Amino acid sequence: MDMTIYTSKHDAIKEILEEIKLFEEAGARKADEIARRIGKLSVIIQMHLAGEDKYLYPYLLKSSEPKTRAITSAYMAESQAREECVRAHAASS
Repeated sequence: MDMTIYTSKHDAIKEILEEIKLFEEAGARKADEIARRIGKLSVIIQMHLAGEDKYLYPYLLKSSEPKTRAITSAYMAESQAREECVRAHAASS
């Protein structure tokens, strides 16, 4: 499995966080830029997590290594719990 797409998203997330940090240091006059970066960050993270859920975790569950399968199962359970929290929050809003 080509992991480049996952590592490149990690790099993009780090880059946006660094941009937010720089804008934050510039103060309130950069609040609009910070908001834009947070929106962009949210989209990248959502896409990244969806890709992991759909492709990466099922792939890793087929590993011959029991530890890899166990860690993957734990991550999948965490992901499912996260999705349930998001749905519950959206339903209550």
